[in-house]
Amino acid sequence: MAIFYSTNNFGGNLITDELTETYQLERKPQKVWGYEAAINFTVSDNIDLGFSYSWLEGKKTEGDIYLDGNSINPP
Repeated sequence: MAIFYSTNNFGGNLITDELTETYQLERKPQKVWGYEAAINFTVSDNIDLGFSYSWLEGKKTEGDIYLDGNSINPP
């Protein structure tokens, strides 16, 4: 199992420019935290099964706004 906490003063987030209907890169401070866990089973000499799960969440520091799926992965 791994637990992490990360900060970035120049975090990148894609935002939509309504005027041009294109994506623009927004550089704002971010915080991201989460965990990852993995379990492996040996069923027989020829069969191994594994399962992993990760969860993370993040916020733009300025405005305390949660990051969406464009910036971080869903579980």
